[in-house]
This record gives sequence, structure tokens and C-alpha cells, in this order.
Amino acid sequence: MKYADCPTVEVSTAIAATPAVVWDLVSDIGLSSRFSTEVSGADWLDGHEGPELGARFAGHSAHDAIGEWTTTCIVTGSAAGPASPSGTTDSSPGTKASMSVM
Repeated sequence: MKYADCPTVEVSTAIAATPAVVWDLVSDIGLSSRFSTEVSGADWLDGHEGPELGARFAGHSAHDAIGEWTTTCIVTGSAAGPASPSGTTDSSPGTKASMSVM
């Protein structure tokens, strides 16, 4: 399979936590930088302060072998809030992350 074929991966997991706890974690764009040696941080753009439809954020990363880079992501879907959280984030080129709590 080639990258041009737009391969996809889908993973599901059960989490023993309330939707509110899960929402607080997955909507925290700075969380991964506290656990990753590659991700150095993220910033909301255009005056946004959280995950809402159309909000953009920049994720910053670095690796010794390939240098530093920034990826701009756009929240393309959001039912924000701990009652029934779900969201989708697109980043170029071709990465989509989505979550929903049931």
C-alpha cells in the first residue's frame, strides 16, 4: 500500500473513567509534551483557548535524526464537554485523530 492510497488505522479501547475525566485529558493539547521525548508543546492559535469547532493549534516536535517541526491542526468536529465528548482533529498532510466517549 502506498501513502497516496490514504491508508488508515482505527483503534478502540475501554477506559475505566468517567466521560468528564476522559474529556479533560484528550482536550488538553499540552498533555503529550509531559510524557513524550519528541513532542515539546502545543499552542492554541487565532485567539482560541480550547477545543471548539474551527479552532486551530500548533504542535511542536523535535527529533535528533530529523530536526524540529511544527504541525498545525484544526478541530473539524466537536461536541465539546464532559457529558458526551467527541472530537476530530485534522492535520496536514492526511492525519486525522478522532475520539468519542460512549
